[in-house]
Amino acid sequence: MTERTIVDDFVKQAMLDHFSLFPTRNHVLEHLFLTLGNGFEWGSDGYGNAVPVAYFLDRHANRGILLFEEEMPDMANKTTGLPALDAAYQVNAEFQNLVRSWAAANIDVISSDAFHFYGHSLGKVKPYPYCKGGLLDTAPDNIHPEWKRAAVRFAHNILAQIRGSLGLVNSDEETLRYLEQRAQEYLQPFQVCKAAVKRFRDPAQEALAAKLIAEVLAEGGKS
Repeated sequence: MTERTIVDDFVKQAMLDHFSLFPTRNHVLEHLFLTLGNGFEWGSDGYGNAVPVAYFLDRHANRGILLFEEEMPDMANKTTGLPALDAAYQVNAEFQNLVRSWAAANIDVISSDAFHFYGHSLGKVKPYPYCKGGLLDTAPDNIHPEWKRAAVRFAHNILAQIRGSLGLVNSDEETLRYLEQRAQEYLQPFQVCKAAVKRFRDPAQEALAAKLIAEVLAEGGKS
């Protein structure tokens, strides 16, 4: 496994602290980069690099992944008096705890950029539609190199996901016209991610993104 980055450690802590909100790396980065008022801003690492820093105290920090009944007791212990429905709630709680146990045991792997879900991807997230002014949109030029690589990779991921979910294989200009007319909820995420990729262009990342787009479109064609 490759050496961990500061982004991996950030993602790991977010997943440990708020697993219901952030079951995957993509969920963490979407919240960080494309959601407004998320509690983070660009600050300094003390060495001239910009990194995300929290501007409020997280009361759940460093608590680890909780059991389902600890995090969501109303759902985990729900009883209706209907045996079939009560059994369904119990099975759901058991499943949630299996996932949590698996995640806790493998947190260093699943928080890294190297890990991907296969088949029907649990890592897919729908980007927040109003993300102009968010951290990806306002990333400074002196962003830490590890955060820059993560931001570009994430932006490529979202662009590929938008194209794949809508079956779009046309040019950027045609894609923008389509989004403006028929899928405005994806317009700002597409614009913000395209701008980030252009600002922090990396030929190696672009080659990887082209491969990812091809894989997403191929998967979409099978459904």
